[in-house]
Amino acid sequence: MPEEKGLLIVYTGPGKGKTTCALGTAFRAVGQGLRVLMVQFIKGSWHYGELDAAKMLGDDKFEIRPMGRGFVKIGGAETDPEDIKLARECWETGRDAIYGGKYDLVVLDEINYTISYKMLDAEEVVEALKNRPERVHVICTGRNAHPKLTAALIRQLGGLTFSPRRFTCAPAVKPGLCAILRKVRAARPIAHRQKRRMPFSLPGINNV
Repeated sequence: MPEEKGLLIVYTGPGKGKTTCALGTAFRAVGQGLRVLMVQFIKGSWHYGELDAAKMLGDDKFEIRPMGRGFVKIGGAETDPEDIKLARECWETGRDAIYGGKYDLVVLDEINYTISYKMLDAEEVVEALKNRPERVHVICTGRNAHPKLTAALIRQLGGLTFSPRRFTCAPAVKPGLCAILRKVRAARPIAHRQKRRMPFSLPGINNV
């Protein structure tokens, strides 16, 4: 019997709430029996509530690994080599988790920032995500999602759902993460969906 096709999800766009969306999906995934790892590219030694919540579930169900220093230099400042090194280590940890067979969902929290700051190569990340094991779900968060990443969503499954903070390549709804995402989507206020509709329509792409 063929394996369930995993989703590639990107939470992006301005404003707050992208990591929160990913956390909500992750906790729901645990409730469906999926094993989840979240690696955080920028967050470092700060202590916050979701770390405790994940611990209550147990590392065998949901593990969060903050692997940054809490900030990176941007703008006119030269990026600290230490931050580049940590971003690389975080990516390798996330990539190994995606390919390792232990986890059903891997969240690459804030990876979009590290790509846009040129701390990681977009081509390398996109190729690894495109060629990942079919059953593995991946969530990427952060502003300024790279065009190659969003283009990969359109090509991969041909069913693109758009919202201000989420692109989802979604085949037919099935038990597990896909059903969870459909519930989350249905819960969004109608007025919010209408306000931010896409100004155009493409074949095979649903406006949300």
